[in-house]
Amino acid sequence: MTDKKSKKGDITRRGFLKTAGAAAVAAGGLITAPRITRAATNERQSEKKWDRLFLFDQASELPGHPYGSFDFTHMFTLQGDVYPGTNMTGANMTTATWYREPIPDWQVYRPQVHNDDVIMGFFGCNTADPFELGAEVEIYIEGKPYSFKRSCLLYLPQGVEHGPWNIKQIDRPIFVMTMHGLPNPVTWHGFSAKDPKWSKYPEFPGREYLKVVNMEDISPEAITPEKYKHQGPPIKKEEKVDYWKNFIFDPVPGLGHQAGSADFTHMFDLHPNIIPGSNETFCAMFRGPLPFWQRYRPHIHADNEILCYFGMDPDDPFDLGAEVEIYIEDEPYTFDRSCILYMPAGVQHIPWRIKNVKGKGFFAMYTHGASVTGRTMGRTDRDQRWSAYPWMEF
Repeated sequence: MTDKKSKKGDITRRGFLKTAGAAAVAAGGLITAPRITRAATNERQSEKKWDRLFLFDQASELPGHPYGSFDFTHMFTLQGDVYPGTNMTGANMTTATWYREPIPDWQVYRPQVHNDDVIMGFFGCNTADPFELGAEVEIYIEGKPYSFKRSCLLYLPQGVEHGPWNIKQIDRPIFVMTMHGLPNPVTWHGFSAKDPKWSKYPEFPGREYLKVVNMEDISPEAITPEKYKHQGPPIKKEEKVDYWKNFIFDPVPGLGHQAGSADFTHMFDLHPNIIPGSNETFCAMFRGPLPFWQRYRPHIHADNEILCYFGMDPDDPFDLGAEVEIYIEDEPYTFDRSCILYMPAGVQHIPWRIKNVKGKGFFAMYTHGASVTGRTMGRTDRDQRWSAYPWMEF
């Protein structure tokens, strides 16, 4: 068995400022965070075939947010086509960040458009009530502001202009995830990016991370791969659309693990049957082990899947607060650190189980890479030890 465990260390911005010296920030100097490679601290007993699918390494920086510029911790950037050393070429772009204060105006960027679907998740750190965001967030979609104070998912179809977004007020740290439908999406400055009302905000600077072009140069419709085209509204819309329908604030009853069967909170489900064209996504907060009858048999998918496991302690966000075991192609992988797991199409995975919970709980989120999930197939004939497990109902 391969164990992914690492020594605790304060690698958040707070810890970094303690060692690097907060005086430099006070004096107006920019502190550059060290390039931290978590793989160097992971205690690896042996290398196994699917180790390469786990991302434990903290990203060196977040496009558009220099370390030391305000109080945040950027955890991961999964983008195998840009960072080929991760051995995750083809993985859908995913970022994960903790925010502890509002973003300064000079890092709030003008509207953007992507050539793929985007799912944004905003989550509070109160494990007793994970639906409480503990902050007020505002995001502009097609020029209209949307403000909310609850944890939620937001589905943004390709071609829908979004941004700027910011934290209007914050009581407790919030966790924000962004998941793309493509490994290397193209970003356009939005249709209204030159509107005078956005003049105080800069254009997104991350050209070394994303393909950033101007709207006048090329149409998103011209280069979007056919298989990723969503079934929603066209890219350029004459009519006004109310995008509150693209937010999910409440769980869908009857999906996921059965309520009351274990100490967990089923939070959100996103599915094409719920929002047409959306990527299938599941979110839950787990505070204890799952019973045997909810550890399901292995299955595979016809599209990529991103599995995210995050601890809910914003002061030590890389500590999962639990020990989790998941089977990949009938091999067990155990870890106790926050991570992103990339599951390529056709790779058999689960069952998974929570071996123990040390803290208040952890957050799990699974999302599929394509807008329409391919046929899901169980493959249990190769190993009879899974015959006692039930089938997962889809």
